[in-house]
Amino acid sequence: MFFSLDGWKQFATHALFIHNLFLMHQGGINGVNWSLGDEAQFYVLMMFVAVWLRQCPPWIIGVGAVAIAWTWRLFIYHVTDITGPLGVFPRFVYATQLPGMLDEFACGILLARFVRTRAGRRFITTNPARLWVFPAATVIMGGIAFLVYWHNAIYWDSEWMVVSYKTLFCVSCGLLVLSACSVNQKSLLLISAPFRYLGTISYGIYLWHLSIIEAFKRLGWLSGPQALPTILILTILFASASWHFFEKPIMQRFGRRLSHDAGA
Repeated sequence: MFFSLDGWKQFATHALFIHNLFLMHQGGINGVNWSLGDEAQFYVLMMFVAVWLRQCPPWIIGVGAVAIAWTWRLFIYHVTDITGPLGVFPRFVYATQLPGMLDEFACGILLARFVRTRAGRRFITTNPARLWVFPAATVIMGGIAFLVYWHNAIYWDSEWMVVSYKTLFCVSCGLLVLSACSVNQKSLLLISAPFRYLGTISYGIYLWHLSIIEAFKRLGWLSGPQALPTILILTILFASASWHFFEKPIMQRFGRRLSHDAGA
């Protein structure tokens, strides 16, 4: 890699978090890393709009983000051709650029704002309705999303799936997160501790799993079922190491700095 111009281009675009903008760089080093480009670009965007977002009514954030995302994905649907040699790949790459992901980012923003409000905290901690409202809504929305997807599973050839399905899916995921946030019984927290730890390191699981799978695929003598337990263990170990030695220390360091600056 380091002895070719193409290799250096891959390194440069990944280092600058712009690799997702280029077809041949989007998954050039580690396929799942394409989303890091979107995330880094989103954080840059937040630097410019964070103050406005704190004061903006939630409905404007939601409607505005959905409008931008749908407009972008509609445009990409009509300017990309999935019958070419690369198939659906160009449509996928361009539809998942930052403008086309804003509805999903907005879902996270609105969830965070809700649980940090006094009414939101009170609802997810003390209101008895929380134990059935969010789970019921999750089942309903998740069921609808599941049925819609399996009736249009080819996905990329459907205009309305490309344009609007991800919004339905992210709402379902948001409701699932709220359901989890509403669980605060000590017995359930104790039982769910291993799963909550997996949630804590889930970002590392996402980033490491494909590299480990690809490494094991080179071992032709090892079948998938035989490799699965080892892949799961290694993925969790790598993700755990990433969390404890990289992600968590950085978050703690900058979290203390932000707290100090806020108190100054």
